[in-house]
Amino acid sequence: MKKLLVVLAIVFLTYSFAEAAHLASQVYIPSEIQPTYFRLIFDGGAAIQSPAVSTTGGVWLYYDGINSLADGQHSSQLWACNGPTFPDNCSAPVVTYNFKKGLAASASPTFVTPYLNSQVYTIDQEIEPTYFIVSIDGGASVQSPAIATTGGVWMHYNINTLPDGSHSAVITTHNDWGNSVPATYNFIKGIPANPIGVRIVE
Repeated sequence: MKKLLVVLAIVFLTYSFAEAAHLASQVYIPSEIQPTYFRLIFDGGAAIQSPAVSTTGGVWLYYDGINSLADGQHSSQLWACNGPTFPDNCSAPVVTYNFKKGLAASASPTFVTPYLNSQVYTIDQEIEPTYFIVSIDGGASVQSPAIATTGGVWMHYNINTLPDGSHSAVITTHNDWGNSVPATYNFIKGIPANPIGVRIVE
């Protein structure tokens, strides 16, 4: 039994788990004309009806069917409706919402004093992380935001407070779909020694 628990713990720590993401709208408060359902079309496919879901302060669109979509870029069309006839009983004009589904790729870190950097995740070509989870030398996990940079977003994490010497970082990317597989990166922090034995060589 103890071995099974150890194996399960290793699996849990090593592999990523997708989270259930939802497509959500604003909350329609009771003083507004409230929808009874929402009409959705994904990627030009068949229309789907999703009931209005009760939430604090009113009702809203809270649709979890996007979890069954393939990873990649998607486009959705949405209407709020309160009657059986389309488009007569539905909002107008159509709302279009584009999104990406899937985990961000694992980080490929580099160290340029005093920052740990990831690769740049190119907007509109890759599934970007929303933040990174960083643990150094087995310490507490810290969130580092995905920071805008030329061409996309990246991790740009300041480790200036670490003592000089060898260190090991475990970095995980995170977005609405869950965490990537953790990447381990070893690096040495410090300033190089003065050059010695300076000479001219052929």
